[in-house]
Amino acid sequence: AVAFHVLNFIKPSDESQRLQASKEFVMDYALYPSVEKSFCDEASLKIYGLMPSQEKNVTKDELVAITDYMFSHYTRDNLLSAIKEKSEFDSIPAGRRVAIKFGCLSCHRIDKNLVGPSFAQISKKFISSKDKLKNSITNGSKGNWENFKATMPPFKKISNDDMDKLTEWILNPDRK
Repeated sequence: AVAFHVLNFIKPSDESQRLQASKEFVMDYALYPSVEKSFCDEASLKIYGLMPSQEKNVTKDELVAITDYMFSHYTRDNLLSAIKEKSEFDSIPAGRRVAIKFGCLSCHRIDKNLVGPSFAQISKKFISSKDKLKNSITNGSKGNWENFKATMPPFKKISNDDMDKLTEWILNPDRK
C-alpha cells in the first residue's frame, strides 16, 4: 500500500519522473522520517507513530534494492488482487479457514477420500462425540480408519478457539 500511495502522492514536475521521484522519496523518508514529510493522516500517525529512522539499519544500496522491489511488486493491481483474495478468504466459514491454516485439506476433502478420510466420513464417525474428534486432531491417530495407511499427525498447538471452529465445521453436514 505504501508503494501504491506514494506513487499517487508524489507530484513531479515531469510525469515521466514519477517512479524515480517516488523511489527517492521512500529512500529519503526511510533514513530521515518526519511528520512534515509523512503522507499519513493525523489519526494514523497518532495510532502508529512516526516510523523510526533506518539510517543505521540499511545501506543506500539496500534501499535502492528495496525500492526497486517495492515499486515493481507492490503495484495497484497486486494490492487490489490481495484485497480481493483476503475478502474471499474471509467470506468462507471459519472452520474451513482453520482447515486451510493448518493444512488439513492436504490430506482430507469435504466429500472425497484422499490420503485420509473425507470430512463427511469423519463427521459420521464422530457425530456423537466432539471430544473424541478433538482428541484425534490434537493427538493424531494411526490405524483408526480402514483402507487408510497414513498417520494423522498430532496438532497440539491449535488454539481452543480454532479447535472449536474446526470441529464444528467438520461435524456440520452443511459444511462448504
